[in-house]
Amino acid sequence: MLDVSLLYVEDDLFIRNMLVNILSKNVREIHTAENGLEGFMMYEKLRPDIVLTDIRMPIMDGLEMAAKIKALKKDAPIIVTTAYGDTENLLRAIDIGIDSYVLKPIDKNKLLRSFKRYADEIELTKRLQEQENATVTIQALLRAAIEQSPSGILVFDAPTGNIRIANAAALSIRGETNAKLTNISMIEQPEKWNFFHADGRRYKYYELPQSLAIMNGSTVKDVEMIIKRDSGEIRWVIASAAPVMDSKNNIVASILILQDITERRSLADQLHQAQKMEAVGQLTGGIAHDFNNILTAIIGYGSLTKNNLSPDDQNRLYLDQILNAAEKASVLTKSLLAFSRKQILSPKQVNLNDIILGTERLLSRLIGEDIQLRMDLHNEDIMVFVDPGQIEQVIMNLATNARDAMPEGGTLTVATSLSPIKERGFEGVKPDKIYALLRITDTGVGMDEMTLNRIFEPFFTTKEKGKGTGLGLAMVYGIIKQHNGYIFVSSYRTKGTDFRIYIPLVSKTFTEAKDNERDENDIPYGTETVLLAEDSEDVRAITKEILLNHGYKVIEAIDGEEAIIKFKANKEDIDLLLFDVIMPKKNGKDAYEQIRKLKPDIKAIFTSGYATEILSKRNMLEEGINFLPKPVSPNILLRKIREVLDRDK
Repeated sequence: MLDVSLLYVEDDLFIRNMLVNILSKNVREIHTAENGLEGFMMYEKLRPDIVLTDIRMPIMDGLEMAAKIKALKKDAPIIVTTAYGDTENLLRAIDIGIDSYVLKPIDKNKLLRSFKRYADEIELTKRLQEQENATVTIQALLRAAIEQSPSGILVFDAPTGNIRIANAAALSIRGETNAKLTNISMIEQPEKWNFFHADGRRYKYYELPQSLAIMNGSTVKDVEMIIKRDSGEIRWVIASAAPVMDSKNNIVASILILQDITERRSLADQLHQAQKMEAVGQLTGGIAHDFNNILTAIIGYGSLTKNNLSPDDQNRLYLDQILNAAEKASVLTKSLLAFSRKQILSPKQVNLNDIILGTERLLSRLIGEDIQLRMDLHNEDIMVFVDPGQIEQVIMNLATNARDAMPEGGTLTVATSLSPIKERGFEGVKPDKIYALLRITDTGVGMDEMTLNRIFEPFFTTKEKGKGTGLGLAMVYGIIKQHNGYIFVSSYRTKGTDFRIYIPLVSKTFTEAKDNERDENDIPYGTETVLLAEDSEDVRAITKEILLNHGYKVIEAIDGEEAIIKFKANKEDIDLLLFDVIMPKKNGKDAYEQIRKLKPDIKAIFTSGYATEILSKRNMLEEGINFLPKPVSPNILLRKIREVLDRDK
């Protein structure tokens, strides 16, 4: 059975019924009409696949109806039935566009063959139309998918390299409009898309992933590239490309997919930098601790020797030089501890603007007359909980660097405001949390990217040999981190540098540690017994010597466990514990807690080459703890011992 619908127009009822009976077994669907007008109206309504019509009929003949149908659908299949020798009507039929007819009496087989020919054509047309519709649908879906894709997608003609399609994401990465970046030849204008290697070299056309896909006929995956916008901003992308083939396996295009990894790379760089700084901080903190023990011995023995010399002894001058050098070394260790965030802070609630105004006169002298100092302070108080001296140190260090970056003069701006953290890559920080923002900006020579990535590393400096230690910005970094703050910097060659420091408006309270210096000759003596627990043999020896020379009795222990044993054996005689915080087997705090159970009113002083980090881990920053950071001079140690022993007498 033929899968077609038929409209049969015939005014002779007998012939019409007879032919319908014959055709109904071979044609899927048959409709009939008895004149041309009725037939045309049915065609308009039903749109059958084939029309079979007699010519001579009342009201409207078959050819007139056929002409009207052809006007509606030019390629409508129409078969006319005609008597032999009806040449005039056949010529009319040809003029109308009818190319198929059957002679009366109608031969069923010939008629069915005509139907089959049309049925095959109709089926083929339907399939082609379905394929075309499917193709249009697929193309529309592909275009929608390409346009809506979060990845940048570019389609290039082969072999010309002309850009045929650039979706919104690709244009966004490039920072341009469609009009500027499509329908251009990458061969002739490769700079339009500004593709660069990671080392800064511009890509040549034949090096590009999409070009390699065209030339080699293979996929190119995961190429890390840079797209440079006209503004100078760079975007890091991962690029993959693949060839597009036609039905004959000819390469007709290539497709390039771009993943913008700028933010991810920024976060990874920040994580790497933080890990590197943390590792260096651990190293410098450990070095400072060991060095402080050495300096304690040097300062102790030097001070004892000096005290034993007569005022006019020439050796006093040499000892003064030794002690001065030791003091400078002590400053160096403090810088290292500042970087590694292990120094003692003396924080207080203070207006950040007051700290800055307090440095204004000193800053003016520091930067010189060629540089204009501009203050742009918030019009209200900005209350922070900080160590004012440390924040002053931050300002002075940054101002010194700014001065050195403006040898021909310029402007140094110190500004304060209240702001959330808006820096790229710090979306994780609560956007509604407000910080005190301190900005220090100069109009100097600026820094390149390599320098910018290393400025906070200890001992890294761009200054001439002998003109910088490389610790200034390392100290700044450590101080801000220890205050639970954040520091960011941006800089461009010839355009200057901008440091942005975010400090919490509320912070953890640290115990204030102060050493009130007295007259150098006011060195107190005593007769009490001190239990000294110190794992460093050199420090233990010099501390014992200092105490013995000033009247005290000393019982030694090399660690916390031995200190407990020694205390139990001499409980009634011991007046004071002098413990290092960190010792093997049992640390100073744990040993002290055990001894307090035996003698609750025992007095204690703790020392350490470490500081805040170690003490906070052992809960030793509470009120009432007596602490001396190493290196400690003999005079300060003796005064502290006397102060603690005399307290509450």
